[in-house]
Amino acid sequence: MAKVVRFSYNGLRDYISGQGAQEPSLPVNHATLFRHSISMGQYAGCSTSFYGLLSNYSTVMAALKRSHGHYQISPFYVGEETSFKAGISFKLGMVAASIVSEQVYGAPHLFHLNDCCLKVHPQGGAHPDFFAPASQYGSMLVEAKGTILPRVPPRRVSHAVNQLNAVKTITYGSEPPTPPAIRRVICSSFSHKGHETHLEFHDIDPDEEGCVELSFDIDEAITQHYWPWVQILSYSYLDLHQRYTSNGLSYRVCDFTLGIKVGIEEELCGVLFQKNGEPNETVRYDAVKKKLGSTAIRSLLNKRVERTARVHDMSISQGLDGILVEMPSDGALTMVFGNEIQFEDLKPRR
Repeated sequence: MAKVVRFSYNGLRDYISGQGAQEPSLPVNHATLFRHSISMGQYAGCSTSFYGLLSNYSTVMAALKRSHGHYQISPFYVGEETSFKAGISFKLGMVAASIVSEQVYGAPHLFHLNDCCLKVHPQGGAHPDFFAPASQYGSMLVEAKGTILPRVPPRRVSHAVNQLNAVKTITYGSEPPTPPAIRRVICSSFSHKGHETHLEFHDIDPDEEGCVELSFDIDEAITQHYWPWVQILSYSYLDLHQRYTSNGLSYRVCDFTLGIKVGIEEELCGVLFQKNGEPNETVRYDAVKKKLGSTAIRSLLNKRVERTARVHDMSISQGLDGILVEMPSDGALTMVFGNEIQFEDLKPRR
């Protein structure tokens, strides 16, 4: 299993001077990358095609090459045009933010604050990329950055800190205005050691607060998080009759594509779909939102904070949000996504 080194910093000054503490490495397998890529890619309440659901994960996998227990920069990532490369770095930064928020801070959900569907107020003001209403430490604000370089440039991190520090309180649902308990700039980058590059996460605590009072639609945010998974499980050709038990939790599991299995906790499945927990093609966004906004689902989702995200060997990733992903063997993924295949290797047979 590949692991990613995480460095923590007590403020922007420590990051600029490189005075970070190396924390325990985080386990990140292909299933973890798939789960966080799918969740982070959903936006504006739009339905996503089969290829759309895979696109964010495919981009992340194309950018990374696993070697000796680490993720390195792939030739694809190195050779991309500058604008495309910036887009890849942005996606890797979002995935890094999601992984660190879940594995380090116990946040089951990370919501896009730039999403127009969330009715964030005030609009157009300075605020960070993400908000987590619940973690092991309370609510959380996150700004994500990514780069192919050894470090995100200090000026970009300084701007990220300003985005975080602008917010004083956040109001969502019927909750009273509260200051975020945690603020973090989370970056993805690649250390360069000789001819090798290793993916790293940088976790920066700005340790300040601002004056902007944000509010947004929490029901919409939760719906956005689960909507891509509802779509995956609702395809008519999928069979959700398989059952899987892990870490004391029971899941309903289906075969998605390319050997990838996707599962959802049985209790959550019963709320999202029909009374008998069976998905169908007629599941609508507004119906899911109504269910997720109920008291029952809120209570169910709050339980996630008490759990621990699990990454099993190379193939299984179990999220705090009730989603489970199982990938096929490494060999199968390599053949599908071509991480190890160069064009010069694909020569016509004589």
